[in-house]
Amino acid sequence: MWNHPRTPQVAVSDRAATSLLLACTALSMIGCGSGHLPELGTVSGNVTLDGKPLAGATVQFTPGLGRVSRGRTGPNGSYQLRYIGNEKGALLGEHRVTITTSWDEEDPAKGITHHPERLPPKYHLESELTRTVEAGHNKFDFATTSK
Repeated sequence: MWNHPRTPQVAVSDRAATSLLLACTALSMIGCGSGHLPELGTVSGNVTLDGKPLAGATVQFTPGLGRVSRGRTGPNGSYQLRYIGNEKGALLGEHRVTITTSWDEEDPAKGITHHPERLPPKYHLESELTRTVEAGHNKFDFATTSK
C-alpha cells in the first residue's frame, strides 16, 4: 500500500466503527416517524362541475401557516387530502381552498400533455373558498359551476 506523506493513517477499531455507524443511522432516522407530525384532521369529499362528478381536479387546502395538503379527484369526483407522503389529512384550522383542472403530464414516449383549465378563476386564481379543518374526519363537498 502506498502511503502519501501528507495523509495521516488513522486506526479505527471494529467496535468504534460499529458505534459510529449505529449513531449515524439513529441520527438520520430522527424526524422520519409520524410521531413528529403536527395534529391533522382527515379531509375528503366530492367535487362536481355543473352537477356531474369532476374527475382529474386538484383540490388544495392552504393554511395561514404551514404545509399545504392536496388531493386529486377520481372518476367519481371524490378526493382525499394528503399532507406529506402517504400521510392523510390537513393541518387543523382555517384554509384557503383552490380547485383546478390545469396540470401537465409528462410521458417519456409522448412528451408533455397539458390538461386545460375547465373551471373559472373563482375556484383557483381568485378563490375565496375557505374551510375549517377540525380534529377527526372532515367531509367537504364542492359544487362548482362552469359560469
